[in-house]
Amino acid sequence: MSSSSPHETLHEPLTEELRDYFDQFEAIKRDADRLVQGVTPVQLGWRAEPGRWSIAECLEHLVMTGSAYLPAIDRAIERARVRGWRGTGRSRPTAVERWILRSTEPPPRVRLKAMRGIAPKPDAVHELVVPRFFAVQEQLQQRLERANGLDLARSRVVSPLARLLRFRLGFTFAFLLAHERRHLWQAWRVREHPSFPSR
Repeated sequence: MSSSSPHETLHEPLTEELRDYFDQFEAIKRDADRLVQGVTPVQLGWRAEPGRWSIAECLEHLVMTGSAYLPAIDRAIERARVRGWRGTGRSRPTAVERWILRSTEPPPRVRLKAMRGIAPKPDAVHELVVPRFFAVQEQLQQRLERANGLDLARSRVVSPLARLLRFRLGFTFAFLLAHERRHLWQAWRVREHPSFPSR
């Protein structure tokens, strides 16, 4: 997979912060590609024990979370453009944001139950989740390009899961990346389980 965007040759180079996020999404795609390489539908849906997620459910959760955030990110980008909120500097995380990111990165320090709107459906078609996961990564990377040149600290993203929560645009990308690493780490634990089926 390419480590550079095919769109960057047509537009301004990404700012340092967005370039960093873009590269992190590329690393996540490479990790996910290794995760699902040669995995069968049976293996995708296998659970180590009742109540634990399968590889497919980990990916489905990430698809649902990313898909939920895309419209909210679009609104934040559009608002920033309309109001002329421009900027090229890094949006340094606040103390609270740093704590959230540390708590989200794997291995998980705090285990939380997924909210209803982003909890994976056990009857989902496992074979479809892999291409959907990679499609969402591409869409998130497209938002990085659309956000290029905007003030990532001033523009706020209204959480699609809790409307009272508003996150800075730059932090939103950082949080989604940490969240994806967390659940890919979880999916790898499934694949590396001693009882993981051979096919």
